[in-house]
Amino acid sequence: MKILSIIVFSILILLVVIFQTGSFFGWWSFHWGKKDTLSEIMLDDKKNAQAEPILLVCDVVIKLPVDGWDKPPEVHNKTLVAGFDLKSGVGWYQGLFAISETRKGMMKIESDHWKVSRPGMFPRFGGMVTSEEFSINKKTGEFKEYLHFSDGRNAQLISGYCGKLLKAPF
Repeated sequence: MKILSIIVFSILILLVVIFQTGSFFGWWSFHWGKKDTLSEIMLDDKKNAQAEPILLVCDVVIKLPVDGWDKPPEVHNKTLVAGFDLKSGVGWYQGLFAISETRKGMMKIESDHWKVSRPGMFPRFGGMVTSEEFSINKKTGEFKEYLHFSDGRNAQLISGYCGKLLKAPF
């Protein structure tokens, strides 16, 4: 009976050590009581303002005009990362135009959306682009990107959905 209790106790100690080691190295994680869905993480703007920047991974469809707006666009699927720093009031995504990871845009919060915009003045698609804007719906994770042109046109070139970026365990 004494040997059995020693074996059970040893197995319990071994399991605790394995659990702690796995948690330390990021092999697994348990979030008891923590928020883990995208909408739960993003909806608490006041708490996020004190936290580290939020990174999201987004699966998007990019529709670029080839020979004018009246012809079928060139369509690409892409996975990209979007980031938000509520403390600094800036945001970015791995963009194609005015906004990028090194050229962040100013962020504003409008009800269920985080919107990031950055002015631009460059020719593209037969017009002069005056700004680029992207937004993420905090409840659904929907991503939309727009270019605004000097002639008043607005073109949505990128759309898709985002989720929380999880870091690999290595």
